Amino acid sequence: MLAIQKPHDVRLKGTCLGNPALDLGSNDQGWWFWFGKDEPKASIQASRKDLVRGASAGWPGSVGPEVLVWIMGMKEYDPAVSVEVIPVQDTIEFVEKATSPQGKPIRRVTVFQRDQMTLPQSQIKGYRIEDAEKKELFRVDVREVSIDKLSGAIVPMRLDLFWPAEKVKVVVRMDNPEVGIPLKPERAIQLFTPPPLITGPREKP
Repeated sequence: MLAIQKPHDVRLKGTCLGNPALDLGSNDQGWWFWFGKDEPKASIQASRKDLVRGASAGWPGSVGPEVLVWIMGMKEYDPAVSVEVIPVQDTIEFVEKATSPQGKPIRRVTVFQRDQMTLPQSQIKGYRIEDAEKKELFRVDVREVSIDKLSGAIVPMRLDLFWPAEKVKVVVRMDNPEVGIPLKPERAIQLFTPPPLITGPREKP
């Protein structure tokens, strides 16, 4: 289950063979992460105050739940933030400088196709997060998109996610996504409230 509400509410929950396996999310207070195969069982939480000032040393890696807002095409860009436009062969890259949760400089790169694409191909080829030396830390290849009939929004339907350092690849396929449906306040609270800090196994994510 994946739910996203702008500007930064995210909840991704998953099961494996019927057992809770993953709980990843963010809200206006911070980020959280729980992975069922961790030993010992534990959850990680980071406050937004620490994340904003790059002082969240306990968060693993340079990406968090809010990267999903970006790669699902829902990020709101700040006109005050400068973006460098770089032509690269058959693509054009939009590069935005940012800071990792640990306070290190990173580059967020959005890669556009130069040629006009037709469905189900995506005009946005993918996304990358790099360190200051342009070493790839995280990459998303957009394989397929569709247009939501009600809202007209372009929705990524297949994404390939890569973490080179961990040698991990995850393939995400969207199944009947719903776009632009307002959430009732009580449902939003339920979706985007983190679980309690966990130091042992739990039955439900």
